[in-house]
Formats: sequence, structure tokens, C-alpha cells
Amino acid sequence: MGAKKYKPELWCYAFPCPPVPELCPPICNNVCGNIYLDSPVTNLEIWKAETSRKVIITLSVFSSFASTSTIKVRITRNFGNCVELMVSPGNTASATVDNVKLITVSHENKDIVEGKYCFSICVY
Repeated sequence: MGAKKYKPELWCYAFPCPPVPELCPPICNNVCGNIYLDSPVTNLEIWKAETSRKVIITLSVFSSFASTSTIKVRITRNFGNCVELMVSPGNTASATVDNVKLITVSHENKDIVEGKYCFSICVY
């Protein structure tokens, strides 16, 4: 008598598919402030990224008519070229930039600059 061959039974288990993880919605905030730079203070950091996530910022800077110099805005990115805006007295400059790491404002002369800034920041 020969050995009986064992044939395993195929069990069919119905497992539900795992749920697809939802992407986190972006976290967005608006930030506004005043700018006042004079001879002792020529450079001011107004925002710095404290995250490794992607950051997109839409920034507007207004230079007051009372300013005696141009406001220089430097937006440093995690990678890629920096974005620089020059804002003459009485004017506004705006930009939307991704992968932002740092925003600074400065003036080149020892004059006084006054103004306002507002930016919308979204972290993804």
C-alpha cells in the first residue's frame, strides 16, 4: 500500500483591506507685524522654520512713506535660490515662495525704515 498523499485544503480568508491613511491637512496661519529699523538695528529676522515639513509662504511687505531707505526682504529656502524683494518707500512688494526656511528684513543705509508685513504660512 502506498503512502496517502496529503493535499492541504485551501482556506480562503476574507480580510478587509486596511484603510488608506489620510494625508494630514495643511496647517495655515496668518502673521502680521510692524517693521522699524534704524542705525543700531539694520537686520531683523521676522520668521524662521522650526520644522522639516514643506512650508509655503505668501508674503507682502509695505514700506511707509516716512521711510528714508528701501526695505530689503530676503527669503531663504531649504534648497534653491533665495528670493529678494526691494521695497521702496510708499510701495508694497509681494511673493509666494515654497520650501521657506527664513525671512529677514534689512536696510542698506543707516537711515530709518518703517513699514508693515503680513504673510500667510502653510505647513504641509
